[in-house]
Amino acid sequence: MKVEILFPEICNMYGDGFHKNFLKSYADTVYETHLEDAPHFVKEDVDFIYLGSCSDYYLPLILEKLKAYKENIIDYISKDKIFLVTGNTLEIFGEYVIEEDKKIAGLGIFSFYTKKTKEERYNYLFLGKFKNIEIVGYKSQFSLLYKTDKYPFIKKVKGLANNFEDNNEGILEHNFYGTYLIGPLLLLNPLFAKYLFALCKKNKKIPYEEEAMQAYLARLQEFKDSKTKMKSNH
Repeated sequence: MKVEILFPEICNMYGDGFHKNFLKSYADTVYETHLEDAPHFVKEDVDFIYLGSCSDYYLPLILEKLKAYKENIIDYISKDKIFLVTGNTLEIFGEYVIEEDKKIAGLGIFSFYTKKTKEERYNYLFLGKFKNIEIVGYKSQFSLLYKTDKYPFIKKVKGLANNFEDNNEGILEHNFYGTYLIGPLLLLNPLFAKYLFALCKKNKKIPYEEEAMQAYLARLQEFKDSKTKMKSNH
């Protein structure tokens, strides 16, 4: 199993940087591709690409970098290989981002769009379901996604979905999994991690499996509790 982690030097916020250690403990080969590097997935077979969250300052740099590889990304997705994107970097894969009076074009790989505000940060706990897997996570974002009906991913049970009218969180197309959930997602959701790794024909025990399952079950119980507030003011 070959994994490529894109831009780990900047895409490592909200605990997402831990995915590097997690994936290195599991995969046979892990490439770390920095902003000045050419991606490995354009020149060799890679089974799993990961892109984490970053400061909004870096989003234009990442967008500009990936523009040159748009057709490679489309081809990679069409082959049903795993592409996991967590946090705000998901925004650049859509048609555009609306920010105040500006409309910023994205990669246009998917037809959703983003509305961004600097006035309010949306901090939420999240509980949802993907297939038969219960998903937990955290959200801390200035943006909401719209026009995502074509790409249903995680069905919301509690918390904030793509926007306040939607019941789905994130987007899913082929094996492109995009979500605002942070935390890090794979360690918080060991059953989902095992599901993704199985798609890569890798079924061995995941790192920290017993500890991760114990924490996951405790978090599920907490999030299901009617006394738990899903919105945070912090």
